[in-house]
Amino acid sequence: MSFGTILAMLCLEIASASERSSKKNIALLMMLPIAALSYSFTVVAYSIAAAAAAQKSFEQALAVRIITDIEAYPASSQLKSLAVIGYAPVSPVLVNTARKFPVVSRVVDNPVNGDLIWGHALFSYNGLRLDGIDASVVRAQLVGGKRPSALIRLKYSLYFIGQNVVLVFPPSEFP
Repeated sequence: MSFGTILAMLCLEIASASERSSKKNIALLMMLPIAALSYSFTVVAYSIAAAAAAQKSFEQALAVRIITDIEAYPASSQLKSLAVIGYAPVSPVLVNTARKFPVVSRVVDNPVNGDLIWGHALFSYNGLRLDGIDASVVRAQLVGGKRPSALIRLKYSLYFIGQNVVLVFPPSEFP
């Protein structure tokens, strides 16, 4: 039996209670806010689940695209480490869901956000075997006047500095 069926049965019971005694009517009417809250929580839970699933597939596709670009670099066999600067883009489904339910942006996480543990775990899970380094180590080389060789995409940029790869994400509006 689905939640909607149970909620409909409860509403019919409340409607039929108006013909009964006033004590039962009051008890059933007190259940109406509980039913409304449980329905609201169910809607939010399904929204969070849908946003998390969309974010997972989006992250997976983004990680595979980044790994493909790194492996296409001519000297990719000599690369030793990866640094991440900025915040990775998020799924459009997550952005739209977070506009309706702001709690979603706190619950559904994006592991590629400069995190040395989860971001690199995502890349190593997809086949990229590079050590993670702190971005401050290579940030000075990016800010300097001479730019290293780079691959620029819409959602990210890859800079190859010696044996390091620096993954730079553009600024994002998403919190």
